[in-house]
Amino acid sequence: MKKILIALTPVIFIAAGCMQNPPQQQNNVTIENNTTAGFDVNKLAQLVKTSTDPQTLEKAINDPNNHINNLDLNKDGNIDYLKVEENDKNKLKVVDDVSSSESVTVASINVAPTDNNTADLSIQGNPDYAGNNNYYHSSFTFTDFLM
Repeated sequence: MKKILIALTPVIFIAAGCMQNPPQQQNNVTIENNTTAGFDVNKLAQLVKTSTDPQTLEKAINDPNNHINNLDLNKDGNIDYLKVEENDKNKLKVVDDVSSSESVTVASINVAPTDNNTADLSIQGNPDYAGNNNYYHSSFTFTDFLM
């Protein structure tokens, strides 16, 4: 009996050692980085203040050196061209024509003249494309504003 116990002792220790270290489970982790969204409302505000008309603003928005637009809503691998449309007096929309039948408003711009040669600039970006920083508001004098 002692021979059997002595012979089984190493087997028992090996089995016990295997039980102490169960196989590691694989954890799948999704890391969300805080990269900037596809459209920068704050940079748009600076361009609005220095643009002389909607066409100049449209050209500036689509200039890759200004780093405002990084949208590819039609998923063709190219950054989309954004249009600036004038809705009413002092109101503009930045629009992405996703297809021939679908347009998306990326941002709405409102310039409201106030007293003493000043104006309020409000930009509401579409949160789906402008991210968490999708609203901009500023008051400024018309000498700062060329539009």
